Amino acid sequence: MWLANYMTSAIVEESTILITRDAENASIAIITLNRPDRLNALTPEMGPLYAATLQELDADPSVRAIVVTGAGRGFCSGADLSSLAGSTDDLLSYVRGQTVQTLPLVALTLTTPVATAINGPCAGIGFVLAMSADARFVASDAIRLPRH
Repeated sequence: MWLANYMTSAIVEESTILITRDAENASIAIITLNRPDRLNALTPEMGPLYAATLQELDADPSVRAIVVTGAGRGFCSGADLSSLAGSTDDLLSYVRGQTVQTLPLVALTLTTPVATAINGPCAGIGFVLAMSADARFVASDAIRLPRH
């Protein structure tokens, strides 16, 4: 992982969203989307968790910048469609329950600068995550997923 030398080792392995602090500068918080087996595709639970994590870090006066990246070989391949494969009513109630405070767009409302470190495939809602950040940095070997 090209960002690994900046991370501390104090992370919880089972979490879908990891928070670490830069090993050399603790004022930089690093959020890692942690579903490498699914190229960090977002589940319905991850959207509000991501938004809450951003808001929590924004409220912390010791955090001067937030970097968002993906675990493994991808940044975020979009929404995990297998987790949305339930009934149409479940999908509609999930979509209707979203607000700017629960969607990944919450980055647009923060005072702390947010940068994305795009380390691999980035599509769909992953692209929205990247575009809602203040700055984007893309690894030279990151690829664009083909359109279907």
